[in-house]
Amino acid sequence: MNNIDFYKEYEDRNGFDLSDEVKELLEKQDFECDCCGNDFKETFDDYQVVDDRREEKEDVLLCWNCYQDDYLTTCSICEDSFENPETPQETVLYINEYASKEIGRNIGFYQVLKFPYYLSDGFSMSVFDDTLKQFSSIDLRKLGYDDSDMSSSKVCPECASIYKGEKRIINNFCNRKANLHSVIYKRGLVKSSLLTDS
Repeated sequence: MNNIDFYKEYEDRNGFDLSDEVKELLEKQDFECDCCGNDFKETFDDYQVVDDRREEKEDVLLCWNCYQDDYLTTCSICEDSFENPETPQETVLYINEYASKEIGRNIGFYQVLKFPYYLSDGFSMSVFDDTLKQFSSIDLRKLGYDDSDMSSSKVCPECASIYKGEKRIINNFCNRKANLHSVIYKRGLVKSSLLTDS
């Protein structure tokens, strides 16, 4: 299949037009994912353009699976995917009961102060001193979460703003009185769990 036919079929299948920049990247990478070698001409997979942090900041094309693996993480609260935090200021963690026992920190939310903040050998993990600051002592089980099977401790910016007390928990129902007592209870629990600087 020649390039022009591929571009047309790709655009038809995926419902959007490829930019000249993307076409140039596809040709430069021989129509393969820069990470796993997935052949776009065979799979017609979705892609993501990223800055290659390993080289001289040149744009590269990754298939969606590699992009998710390398650049996205799952929020431990809402389970939505979000961009991996690049700075400590963007990095908020929730430490559940299991992690609390493993790393010797109290249950609750923490702001990362500096990178690197942990060391892992694949079997166990330890957190460096003075790299985390707890800002909330809330135990999410009190809000009805089952946090026993959390695969990640990172928290998306949207959820972090709620548990930092910057954004209110809202009632998601059309009937504003539905579950109002539950929302008020949750707001109160979040507010009372916030820790003040000593």
